[in-house]
Amino acid sequence: MKYFFRILGLLFLVLVVVLLVRSFSLKSKQILPQEIELKKLRPAAIPTFRQAIRSPTISTSSEIDTTAFILLDSLIDTSFVLLDSLLEHSKINTYSSIYHWRGSNPELKPILLLAHKDVVPVGPEQKSKWIHPPFGGVIEKDTLYGRGSLDDKFSLFAILEAAELLLMESFQPERSIYFAFGHDEESGGLNGAVAMANYFETRGIEFEFILDEGLLVLEDALPGLKEPACLIGIAEKGYASFDLRVSLEQGGHSSMPPRETAIGRLSRAIHLLEQYPFPADLSGVPEKTFSYLAPEMNFFRRMVLANTWLTEGILVRQLENKASTNALIRTTLAPTIIKGGFKENVLPDEALATVNARIKPGESIESTLQGIKATIDDPLVEVSLSPSAQHTEPPDISSATSLGFNVIQKTAKSVWPKAVVAPSLLVATTDSRYYTQLTEQTFRFLPIQLSNEDLHKIHGVNEQIALDDYKRAVNFYYQLFLNAAG
Repeated sequence: MKYFFRILGLLFLVLVVVLLVRSFSLKSKQILPQEIELKKLRPAAIPTFRQAIRSPTISTSSEIDTTAFILLDSLIDTSFVLLDSLLEHSKINTYSSIYHWRGSNPELKPILLLAHKDVVPVGPEQKSKWIHPPFGGVIEKDTLYGRGSLDDKFSLFAILEAAELLLMESFQPERSIYFAFGHDEESGGLNGAVAMANYFETRGIEFEFILDEGLLVLEDALPGLKEPACLIGIAEKGYASFDLRVSLEQGGHSSMPPRETAIGRLSRAIHLLEQYPFPADLSGVPEKTFSYLAPEMNFFRRMVLANTWLTEGILVRQLENKASTNALIRTTLAPTIIKGGFKENVLPDEALATVNARIKPGESIESTLQGIKATIDDPLVEVSLSPSAQHTEPPDISSATSLGFNVIQKTAKSVWPKAVVAPSLLVATTDSRYYTQLTEQTFRFLPIQLSNEDLHKIHGVNEQIALDDYKRAVNFYYQLFLNAAG
């Protein structure tokens, strides 16, 4: 028995040594910041941005406010005079815009920056909750309130402002720069992003890298990380919706219900999907994210992340506790529409639900469909790809050692020198998914620092941006143009 405990003690000592060695061997992947002095904005910068917020460029699946888009384009043309006169400008489907800032070296592949002009509507039930009118463009305490101030007019106008500043300095990039500004991103991008991607493809234009909206500089991103995390999206999830349908031979009177009804059977299927989610794992993008964050964390967290061969189960359980981190490690399913019945005393013979899936890179629409069917395992529940929704496979993962990532990392560190930069996964979708055939490197990043509590303001009530944050965003794009194309 004494011999057994000696062996056990020796094994425990070996385990401790392995844990410590792996923890201390982690090397920082952060680059030294080259902090810059922020440039002053033009006097017209804030009034122009404010006016842009006042244009209700709403897009839905059925319509857009054409007058608002015409006024916004007129504002851009008159406010950015050098950009309007010196850059080549093409209109796509009337309301989307492509700008070409020609570089001096045609041998270099160009870069492409994406943004969108449209915003989501403000529902009737939301209007009374806004402290200022959603399209009022009100500034209070150096903060601009309004729909689009975060998603995505601040990015669009920060790009334009940065370009105008450089044109005022007679800057010409060595590498060509393109801007593509869509008008229907919030309703799917079919008339904007898809058409603009086709424009580039038919002309044989390929890009060194593409930068679209996406992740941001997040405060308190993970326990054990003191500094804000500058998360650069190197991938995004795929998108699909599935219809679940239960059809019975007959309905009947609600006073004589059978043991199982169409609604009950469908409810059981939804319950199973919620009780037994898709498997979680840290492979792929999450593994890359933690390899960048772990060396900058406190010792205990560093040890956990450095030894996922032992701690993955613990780490997964922690990440599952928050919806935002749970979405990073698995394909997620969310029931979003349910229909069944038409009168309170009539049993329906059919019930229908729509489940929206956000598909983890490495999986597919087909594997998600098969996973849903296997979980429900009910011949009476028909599962099919929803014909009314747009579906996109998860795009390829971009490289965190590529020119594009290095440029974005360098630029971000110059604007947020204390932030910890890490590649990460965007759990939503962007217009960039339509441009994957034009480049091998696509990144998703919004140049703004927010807290977890601020995230709900995107698409939410009292959407707002501090004027200092807008100034910092302009400086981010200004430095990006210099770093990528100078």
